[in-house]
Amino acid sequence: MLEKRLWFPLYNGKLLLFGPRLACLAGEDSPLLSGKTQSKDALNGETQGKNTVRTKRDDLRVFAGIAPPVPAAGMLHAVGEYDGMPCVAYAAAHDPDAPDEPQPCDPSSDPEAADLDCVAVSLRAVHAVIGMELYGIAGRGEQMLFWDKRSRHCSVCGGQTELAAPICKRCPACGNEMYPVVTPAVLVLVRRDDRILLVRGREFTRPFFSLVAGFVEPGETLEECVIREVLEETGLTVGNVRYFQSQPWPFPSNLMIGFTVDWVSGELSLQEDELLAGAFYARAELPALPNPFSLARRMIDDWAHGACG
Repeated sequence: MLEKRLWFPLYNGKLLLFGPRLACLAGEDSPLLSGKTQSKDALNGETQGKNTVRTKRDDLRVFAGIAPPVPAAGMLHAVGEYDGMPCVAYAAAHDPDAPDEPQPCDPSSDPEAADLDCVAVSLRAVHAVIGMELYGIAGRGEQMLFWDKRSRHCSVCGGQTELAAPICKRCPACGNEMYPVVTPAVLVLVRRDDRILLVRGREFTRPFFSLVAGFVEPGETLEECVIREVLEETGLTVGNVRYFQSQPWPFPSNLMIGFTVDWVSGELSLQEDELLAGAFYARAELPALPNPFSLARRMIDDWAHGACG
């Protein structure tokens, strides 16, 4: 008997989710599965079918089936397991014309998908639909596709590469091996007495404030990067560097590494080509903040609740 898998078709930074056609409702045998609910209210007290784990968004789920729900535009990537079920990510050939509106699925090798609507949801928002665990798997899939697309030719001789292992491509011409590149970046929560420094970056697409951030440079330790980035972007000298947590960040393939520091000296002087605004804020006067699923928000929330200084 063929094994069911959880399928993560991705298209231009969006995850394709599936739900019953608007004209009908999915029954207990629906071939859909997504993250566990966050509250009893979302279940409405119902017993769910063995193939279905419902979410707050009852009509949108990750597809569970024997074959991909929509055609693939490239290779399939194993990206872990969820509740014992293998998870597979791939670049979808499906091109939603209206990403925010339900659409019938393309014909596929899994006939159960043909009667479902397909909705493309941005990776920056899909955590609220499928939960953080499945979001993490989808993010890994996005990072694998980013690597796959940029490693089709050898970086040494230009020859076409071949997949040698799940995370390794080899050039048959020169033997060069290529692995997924993960770019480390630091997030820094700067404390000064009972306030923290929050900044608004020029590249932010929404009007919110976050933490000082920057990429690690060659030959640099994480701690050195923390001190340098704060000094370059704000003119402040900091110390007492302490690790907080890290988070994979598939935009496009980063690892965010959080640190807390204490202000030592200097007055705020923003690097204008990087930052639009910045100030020290007390707990009672925090401005608009990043999305709750981000590491930056987790760090700010921990500080606000007295967990990190």
